[in-house]
Amino acid sequence: MSKDVFTQVKEDHSIIKQLYEQFKNEKDEHERQKIANTIVREVSIHSATEEIVLYPAFEQFMENGKSFADHARKEHLGIKNIMYELDGMKTSDAGYVPKLDSAMEEFIKHSKEEEEENIPKLQNRISQEQIQELGQNWHNTRPMVPTHPHPAAPDKPPTEAIVGAATAPADKLRDTTREFVDVHRT
Repeated sequence: MSKDVFTQVKEDHSIIKQLYEQFKNEKDEHERQKIANTIVREVSIHSATEEIVLYPAFEQFMENGKSFADHARKEHLGIKNIMYELDGMKTSDAGYVPKLDSAMEEFIKHSKEEEEENIPKLQNRISQEQIQELGQNWHNTRPMVPTHPHPAAPDKPPTEAIVGAATAPADKLRDTTREFVDVHRT
């Protein structure tokens, strides 16, 4: 049985923030590039999975859920736009670090808002069975989504899932030419 959806969302947030701290503390440029590649991949996977699994649940079960989901998608788009730029750069390029800092500042703000406001509201509106079902859906969706940012792609189901499923194989092929650091999930 997979973990519940909220545990998985928070775990992703934590991993991405840890990767960012690792990036800031790393001195070796090659290792920094691997960490940066991993940040872009993890943010891309996390964002797409949230948009496919979590945000429809906001819309379905929460009062003003559509408003919460639309706000979150707008924040995602801002982060995706910066990640898209970073995806085409090297960590040694001028402007890379300030762009990453900007994206991560937005990501941290967004994840805090989700964890402190949106998730508790949703958690109070759905059953434990629904939480587990969403967790299984998250677990099954995560491997199927793109591993690179696609800010021009649809960000709502079902079109996001369809476009994502078509885009993910090309992204994964592209990943074979990049190096990443290991990410450990519990």
